Amino acid sequence: MDNFPIFSGSAQKGELGIVLVSRLFSEEFKWIFRRVHQEDDFGIDGFVDIVNDNNQVTGRSFAVQVKCGDSYFKESKYNEYWYLGNNKHLNYLLNHPVPVVIIIVNPNNKQMFWSVFNINETEDYSSGWRMPIPKSQMLTLDAKASLKQLVGEEKDYTDDIDCYRKMNIGLSKADLIDYPITREAVESHDFLWTTKFFDRLLVNSITARRCQGCASFYISGYDSDPRALYEIPEVRHYLQQLESMPWFYFLNPHPITRSLQILMFSICNIQIKGNYVYVDPDDKIAFLNRNFARLSIITNKLGLSLEENQKISNSIVEYFFQNT
Repeated sequence: MDNFPIFSGSAQKGELGIVLVSRLFSEEFKWIFRRVHQEDDFGIDGFVDIVNDNNQVTGRSFAVQVKCGDSYFKESKYNEYWYLGNNKHLNYLLNHPVPVVIIIVNPNNKQMFWSVFNINETEDYSSGWRMPIPKSQMLTLDAKASLKQLVGEEKDYTDDIDCYRKMNIGLSKADLIDYPITREAVESHDFLWTTKFFDRLLVNSITARRCQGCASFYISGYDSDPRALYEIPEVRHYLQQLESMPWFYFLNPHPITRSLQILMFSICNIQIKGNYVYVDPDDKIAFLNRNFARLSIITNKLGLSLEENQKISNSIVEYFFQNT
């Protein structure tokens, strides 16, 4: 009877190893073992999904490579066994996004030993590489805590998600989002919270589209200073360093708001004569060109139409016509 497929001895050992590992994780650890089918096996035999004590699947997982055979359990003068690997798998294992646990299985006594793949533990051997598997690391239920440490403790993000969504709703419903910049931030050149403010508005396209033209800023701590904010060198420097922010997209262009005006007067060269501020014409054109270019970048990124971009641009032009 030669016309039947052969279930070879090596295939039998490979299947035995997978079955024993799967059974251990499923029955004793109460975790989930997801086998990788042979046609998709490029060095990973399965994935283990960690289930917590409340029977909740945590989203934490690690990969496993299983080898079953007598050759892995040859006597060693050191307290370790050796896993032998192929060079073609090294890059695959190194680029894997989750930890890879290598498990060797003794087909005779069904004992299993494990270690985490670590390139620093490997060495060239024959036509491939090898890595030690400590004899002290027998794969039993006692290894559960160590394996959980590989992926870290799970976190319940429910409260964070709730807070995040409530903030998005609040931002979307606000007619005006007034952002404070403190004197301390200006004088210490602290740009972190201002950049984070814009990052928060840009957290997703829905929020960003709803918040268009809804922001303004005010700089506190200079009430006793007789100079206008755009006359103060520290304020000018601070806003000049932040010019790359998407001001034209988010700042409110209503005539009564002053954010866009303060921004331009701080960035451009100006002369003050009485109650009038003269802006250097070349500086003004360069300022407008730079910021309209940034406006186009963000409207393209958010999928706004040319008509919507033009509407925002027209409101900016009208604002500066009335306020400069």
